[in-house]
Parts: sequence; structure tokens; C-alpha cells
Amino acid sequence: MNKDIVVRDESFPSITDELLPTFIKHYKEAEAKRSEKIKPKFNIERIQHLLSIGHMKAFIARNNELDVVGYSFMLVTESDLFTGTPSASNVALYVVKEHRKNGVMEKSIKFQDDILKKMNIYTVFSTLKKYHGKEKMEKLGYEFIERTFQKVLV
Repeated sequence: MNKDIVVRDESFPSITDELLPTFIKHYKEAEAKRSEKIKPKFNIERIQHLLSIGHMKAFIARNNELDVVGYSFMLVTESDLFTGTPSASNVALYVVKEHRKNGVMEKSIKFQDDILKKMNIYTVFSTLKKYHGKEKMEKLGYEFIERTFQKVLV
């Protein structure tokens, strides 16, 4: 694991200004099939609002030069619909290509989970693309519980 990478809770609204170039890179990479048809339109105001009221957490991984090398954005729910317990779900998990074999994802998720546990979050849900490391998530204590399907209607 890369010791030069630091992960921090940077859940403040202005973080979105700094992250916009990384958001665009993430979108183009993750949505390669659709990105030619649909241009990204990030709802920055909504993200900033959710961060400001504590319903979203932003965990940012940075290198020694303080460049962003990854992030995890989690929606935080005070009481989920079925159990009434606090939960969190990722809406974005990204590591810049050059840092993917450096353990950044694992370090980010461990840090994120420690913070969420201190917040008394009971369950964390994480959605990954089908080609990403199921084994890595299981090694971090996550259990594979369901499949997610997507249909593009545009």
C-alpha cells in the first residue's frame, strides 16, 4: 500500500470546485459508451447542498503534492427504509488510472469505513462496475448481496 497517499474527510461544499476536472475524467472513463452522446452535466449545487447538511461525505485521496488521486462520495441516510438504521451508499468511487495498483482504493475504503463507523452508520453499500475487484471488496469485509442492472433509455 502506498504510504505517500493520504485520505481525508473533505466533506465541505467548496471541494467540488477542485474536483471538477477529476469528475470529468471519471465520467469519460466510466461512461465511455455514452459519453459521446451525453455530455456531463454535474449538479454541483446539489452535491454542495448535500455536503453542507451532512447527507453526503467526501473522502479524498491525495499524493505528496496534494493532487487528487481518488475519491469516494457517500450518501448518508439517517434511517433506511427497511430497518430504520443509519446507512451510507457510494455514489462515486474513483481512483486515477496511474494509482490503481498502489492500494489507493483499499486505503480509501478503510478510511471511509472508519469514519462512517464513528458516525454510527450501521450498513455501507458499495456499487462497483462489473469488471472491478469483487475480491478486493470481499477482502475489505464487504459481502456480495445483489446485482444491479442498467438500461440506457436515450
